[in-house]
Amino acid sequence: NAIVINYRDVTENKTYEAELLRSSKHFRALIENIADAIVLLDAQGCIIYLSPSVTRITGFKNSESLNTPFPYLLEENKKERANIFFAELLGTRGVPVHKEFKIRHKDGHFIWAEGTFTNLIHEEAVDAVVLTFRDITGRKTAERLLRKSEANLRTIFENTSVSYVLLDPSFAVIHFNQLAKTRYKRFIDVTLAEGQKLTELVKPEKKNESLEKFRAVLGGKKIAYEKCFENGDGSATWYYVTMMPVYDNEKQVLGIMISSEDITERKSEELVRDKMTSDLVQHNKNLE
Repeated sequence: NAIVINYRDVTENKTYEAELLRSSKHFRALIENIADAIVLLDAQGCIIYLSPSVTRITGFKNSESLNTPFPYLLEENKKERANIFFAELLGTRGVPVHKEFKIRHKDGHFIWAEGTFTNLIHEEAVDAVVLTFRDITGRKTAERLLRKSEANLRTIFENTSVSYVLLDPSFAVIHFNQLAKTRYKRFIDVTLAEGQKLTELVKPEKKNESLEKFRAVLGGKKIAYEKCFENGDGSATWYYVTMMPVYDNEKQVLGIMISSEDITERKSEELVRDKMTSDLVQHNKNLE
């Protein structure tokens, strides 16, 4: 004739449940707010979950993409290769595989993505292939423009009539075009090589003079002069040499650019003109 009350201490269980709930909320907040997109795929390669970041990147919502084969989001000519890759991925366990690929945007265009595929189907708590990726379209566009710019500059650099040599602040050769290599070998018997200090390649009697000029250029001064080289047949080749500092965006000196332009034809005309002038002056004196 009584109310029977039975109880036991469940503080530890409650604490565990509270910690589990807090941890669950923590990871959910993390997944829903990180910039990287998260996709879960089943063993058939169909989408079973998309994080909110996928919508921000591709425009596709979770409800629109469930049970859709992931290769559907790729370029048409990549789908077969994607199926082969996914089949190979299922043969691995827990090994992250990094890939760059193009993924379809809801508007119809494609964006570049960089992602990691990890097969966690064997993990009971996950039971999925986990894909995390980010949008790298901007980086890819910048890389493509940079390659195009470098190709254009290289074409100009190698096909100009001016020879160029670039030095770092320690006077080591960073780069040079083929014309510079040919001229330096022909006239001063120097074989240009990247990494070598130009001051160690010139003749000893010219070293101090070269150091003085290089240091002046590093100080912000531009140096220009004409240089004459004797050819084996008795003729001469003239060059207009320019040394100037190379600056970065903060106006800090990064190194030195040395350019040499062949001015032999112009110099020959000047010498002929000077000789004609001299002859005329002498002729006038003789007449007087």
